[in-house]
Amino acid sequence: MDYRNMTACTASIETLKAWIDNNHRMDLLIDDVVKKSGWSKWHLQRSFFEAAGVKLGQYLFDRRMDASLQMLRSGVPLID
Repeated sequence: MDYRNMTACTASIETLKAWIDNNHRMDLLIDDVVKKSGWSKWHLQRSFFEAAGVKLGQYLFDRRMDASLQMLRSGVPLID
């Protein structure tokens, strides 16, 4: 992959990370992110790991855990 493609890929991953961060309450799955990206599942997961340094599934899990922790700290019940 040349530098321009790598830079575009990294920018796309950063855009996806922002979308995930803004939609973490939707219980996003890897397949949801795949649909948003328009890439193949294999390509997205490989590129996400290369750009973010963490697997996509782990990133989704971490965002859910962060959101749960914030809710606990603010006194919001985690379940209805």
